[in-house]
Amino acid sequence: MTRRLSDYRLHLWSLAGFNILVGFTLVSLARRGILLMLALVVAFVIHVLRTDEQLASTYKDEFAGAARLMLGGAVLVGAALALLVKASAAFVSLSSAVALGGISYSLLRPHRLRRH
Repeated sequence: MTRRLSDYRLHLWSLAGFNILVGFTLVSLARRGILLMLALVVAFVIHVLRTDEQLASTYKDEFAGAARLMLGGAVLVGAALALLVKASAAFVSLSSAVALGGISYSLLRPHRLRRH
């Protein structure tokens, strides 16, 4: 396996894990109030569009429909987990902080993936 392919897989799987967390957080926040959930939705949509563009430009050959489906499906997996598992307020606060922190970091820093 080439380094480029392993970097691509690492990016893809880490984003899928993050998307699971965001899906879980969105559903959990919907149970507690709509305002914070809406703020997270807006930030997440911007994050997804920017990340998609960066992955597509960096990994032209590898990033395709199946990868986009995987990342979108990860959000649904997280949402389903939130419906099945009642999380404590502390855990929802923690997942909100991590999700919003990750999104904020990715939106505020110069977003350049390494090219090989």
